[in-house]
Amino acid sequence: MLPRIFLVVLLIASMGDTCWAKPKKKPQGNSARMTIVEVSPAEITLDAGTAAQETYKFSAATKVTLAGVPVTVDDLRAGMAATITLASDNQTLVTVDAQKAPRVTKKPPPKPVVVWY
Repeated sequence: MLPRIFLVVLLIASMGDTCWAKPKKKPQGNSARMTIVEVSPAEITLDAGTAAQETYKFSAATKVTLAGVPVTVDDLRAGMAATITLASDNQTLVTVDAQKAPRVTKKPPPKPVVVWY
């Protein structure tokens, strides 16, 4: 009997946070974080990491910021991460907050391995 109780207690302890963890909060509103693929004065194409890319329209009231600083659509570039908020039609942008694109560093090629016989 004692080994069974020990196993049950061990099982409950190993589950840890999975049973009692608070659920993660979903972003409020209609916002999402995506990567900019292409930008034109009228629309923006974004990639959310899924197979399909989404295209959204700018309006005259769309607020565009780069790291929190107000900018124009012309300052947005492909590769930047962007958090967007959509209007109720799910096609028109209300806000776009972009972050500078991450730097890509090239690693030097591996050194050749010399084998002596």
